[in-house]
Amino acid sequence: HEQDGHFANLKKFYPSTNHIGLGLVKLTGAKMSSRGGNVIFFSDLIEDCLKEFNNDWNLVYNVLAGFILKIEPKKDKNIDMKMLKNPKNSPGLYLSYTLARLTSAGVVADNVEDEFNSTELQFKYMKALYSLQPNILFNALVEHCKIINSLYAIHRIEDSLEVKAMFSNLKEDLELGMKKLGLFIVDKV
Repeated sequence: HEQDGHFANLKKFYPSTNHIGLGLVKLTGAKMSSRGGNVIFFSDLIEDCLKEFNNDWNLVYNVLAGFILKIEPKKDKNIDMKMLKNPKNSPGLYLSYTLARLTSAGVVADNVEDEFNSTELQFKYMKALYSLQPNILFNALVEHCKIINSLYAIHRIEDSLEVKAMFSNLKEDLELGMKKLGLFIVDKV
C-alpha cells in the first residue's frame, strides 16, 4: 500500500501495469519489524504450515492466501496461526474443504466456460475486477460454500440426476472462482 505512488508513476510509462496495494500483513496479531528484530521469513511460515497440512503445498497456499484475500486490499491483514486448521475460521481452508468434499462425493465439474453459472457470482467477479478488490469475489465464494454445505446436509448426491447436476453447477462455480483468484484446485483436505 505504501508503494502506491511508485506504481502510479510506473503506470504513466507502462499503462498496462496494475498494482493492488496491500495493507500491513501481520502474523497472529504481531506486526513484523526488521528494526525491532521481529522478522518472520515467509519460507519459515510455509515450513510450519506444510507440517500442519501433510506437505500439501497447494492446500498451504490456499490457506495462507485465504487470510489475505478475505480482506479489502488496502486494509491490514492478520494471518492467525491458531485458526489455521479450523475450516470455520480459515477461509482458504473452508473453500478447499468444500471443494474436496464435493470431489470425494463424486461430483464432477464439466464446465469449460469462463463464465459463472450463478449470476450473483458473475456480478461479484465483475465488481471485484472493476474495483481491483479480489476480496469481493473471495467473500462471495465463502458464501457460495455455505450454500453448498447447507444443501449437502439435506440432499444426497446419488439420489437423482437433478441433484447431481445441481451440485455439479455449484462445484463448477467454486472451481472457476478459485482459479480466477489464483487458488489451487484440491482433491482432498
